[in-house]
Amino acid sequence: MKAAALVAIETSTPIILGDQRIEDTSENLKACVAQTFSDLLSPLGGGWQRIFDDFRVGIESLNEPPEAVDPSLKMVIVFGRPGAGKTTISNEALASLGAKNPSLDVLGLDLDDCIPQWMRENFARGVYPTLAERQAFAEEAIGYVEASIEARKETTTTCVISFSFVNDDLRDAFRERYPMATWALVDTTPADAQMRISSREGHFYKGDPKMSGASSAGPTAESKHLSEWEFASVNFAHVCLDGTKPVIDNAAVLLKSIGD
Repeated sequence: MKAAALVAIETSTPIILGDQRIEDTSENLKACVAQTFSDLLSPLGGGWQRIFDDFRVGIESLNEPPEAVDPSLKMVIVFGRPGAGKTTISNEALASLGAKNPSLDVLGLDLDDCIPQWMRENFARGVYPTLAERQAFAEEAIGYVEASIEARKETTTTCVISFSFVNDDLRDAFRERYPMATWALVDTTPADAQMRISSREGHFYKGDPKMSGASSAGPTAESKHLSEWEFASVNFAHVCLDGTKPVIDNAAVLLKSIGD
């Protein structure tokens, strides 16, 4: 729902809520429970068979593979340490591409838009998301990408995604869903990235507490070891952008990955 709402807002599409009244939901739930008990008590009357059929349909739906990504869609994922300059480089490349070819529809997505408020507040407090929270975020972010592509499927041919992808689990989720994507790493040292983070005003991400000096919320069940803040090494094919070079130079390299 959140992914669809974000896309609707970006495309100025009216949002119409289609939920039913809570009273109707309660009545439907009561009817469903009553039917289940009736089926359990009627093994020879087809009740057990109906329950079996419902389970079978549910299991089959869980095993259905996601709809295949349009093979003609070109996707570039710009990633790197927080503060590396990913969004700035991506926006420069998109602006340059739009200036050269105004009729070309290139979809630019910053996955920071998908980060929920509670996670932003935790980052600011020095609390890193758990593996389960990151996995849930990956599903939400992929849903956002899918909905954004669907909203412009008639015109867009290229999608540029910007996000840190600090941990392997997030990378793996996107690599599995989008195996055709080209990954472009904005390569910076931890010190350089932290310096840029420290110069930003009003941003929720303050960086690794042991480098930024941010106060940790203390040991809790939700807190993760500080090593999870560290940018995982990249062990798959990718384009390398030198984070010490000017934005315009890196944007030019990125344009080559996009196919300009």
